[in-house]
Amino acid sequence: MTKDRSLTPPEQRLWRYVTQKGARPSTILPDKTTQKPPIRGGAIDPHTYQKLAAGTIAISGRVDLHGLTLEQAHIELLHYVQCAQAHGAHFVLVITGKGKPATPYLPDDHRGTLRQMVPRWLCAAPFIECVADVAAASPKHGGDGALYVRLKRV
Repeated sequence: MTKDRSLTPPEQRLWRYVTQKGARPSTILPDKTTQKPPIRGGAIDPHTYQKLAAGTIAISGRVDLHGLTLEQAHIELLHYVQCAQAHGAHFVLVITGKGKPATPYLPDDHRGTLRQMVPRWLCAAPFIECVADVAAASPKHGGDGALYVRLKRV
């Protein structure tokens, strides 16, 4: 015979939500096949990352993709990366935003379409011709809502 246990507070909130709203658990629980977006090239080495975060390595420019559709953001990002590379930029900051706030029913990995898609774009054609490495930005530069991008030399 097993001993009954009480529900944890997050389980209690989920149970109340399901019973009061008539929601189906499959619409609330995260999809276990969802993976974090890839970060290219093993990311930027720790020494360089620390210098970027501290501001001792200059960020040549930044592009903010807030409020754009996926199509608009893709076009803007490609144009920006190609122009920055042509002008000799080495590191740029890409701001995607963090998406809507997390709730007990919407976990972190289901937030922000741009936040999920931009790292994937940067690892695929046509960006792969310009981009050497990608890493999540430090909290000083936007944290989860931004990326450091190292561009290839021309």
